[in-house]
Amino acid sequence: MNLQTGAFGDPAQIQTLILFWTKMELLHYPGAGETRAYLEEELHKQQLQQQMAMQMQMAQQQMQQAQMQQQQNGGLDMQTAQAVIKRAQQDAARDSGRPWERMLPSDIDTSYHSGIARPPEAGSGAGLGHPRRRP
Repeated sequence: MNLQTGAFGDPAQIQTLILFWTKMELLHYPGAGETRAYLEEELHKQQLQQQMAMQMQMAQQQMQQAQMQQQQNGGLDMQTAQAVIKRAQQDAARDSGRPWERMLPSDIDTSYHSGIARPPEAGSGAGLGHPRRRP
């Protein structure tokens, strides 16, 4: 039995090669320590590359999710959309059922409510069917 027949595992895997060269180093095989160290460095490089690829993939997914949320909110980010909704709810609660509070005092004609009709202003032409004339 040897490395090529799979005695230590899949010979195409770096972990298997590291195990093999560790055993060879214990047997004082010439150059085994350097070979094992090289393989461990290569394994470390592969792991870093895999980690970076996963981080990039996660970042892309987060960007896609953010874009989808932005599109669903009509181009607004979530925080802005929530602030707009909260303000609208506050305004609606403040104004609900009390439209007179939004009116200016000059907009309210109390003569109809009190039963007292206001007399037309002198020279206004009110009630005569023609616009006000200036002397």
